Amino acid sequence: MTERTQAIIAELEKAAEETTTLFTALSPAQLARPVYTESIEWNVRQVLAHLVTIEKSMHWLFRNLLDGGPGAPEDLISTASTAASPPNSIIWRWPK
Repeated sequence: MTERTQAIIAELEKAAEETTTLFTALSPAQLARPVYTESIEWNVRQVLAHLVTIEKSMHWLFRNLLDGGPGAPEDLISTASTAASPPNSIIWRWPK
């Protein structure tokens, strides 16, 4: 493993730890606090759900690309554009 790869991994691990620390310290009231209030409303919990969903999706996407696959499914953009509502649940599931 190169020094650059090790530095990237260390930075990702640090960011993951900081994110985990931030969100686990929040109270239920803080998680329910509105973040976006224009056209659609998202609270802190919904932003966290979005981050988790995207993170999981990126693992699949990068593995697919590294294995020579096509990457993102063709309907991803249309699915994402209709997913403007808060992510109370995973709206689109990546193939396994």
